[in-house]
Amino acid sequence: MNRCSMFDLFELSAETWQWIGILSGMFFLGSMLAIPLLLALIPENYFLEHDDYLIYWKRSHPILRYFVLVLRNLIGLILIVTGIVMLVAPG
Repeated sequence: MNRCSMFDLFELSAETWQWIGILSGMFFLGSMLAIPLLLALIPENYFLEHDDYLIYWKRSHPILRYFVLVLRNLIGLILIVTGIVMLVAPG
């Protein structure tokens, strides 16, 4: 069985690298065109607070509200810390 290492990626032909570059450029330009179009489709009041959401949480039990609040913040903290670790960790 022939095993491939990660360094075999660099031994691709010049034509393959050209196609990778072309596709990368096409995806970049496509995203540059798509992002403003998608942002234009967002309704004007999208980022305003909706009363339905607030009413639901105000009617729920206070312990549940604080539990969800703490849980969301812990998940956010874990994501931030793991992101920073991935930035500085080798590999």
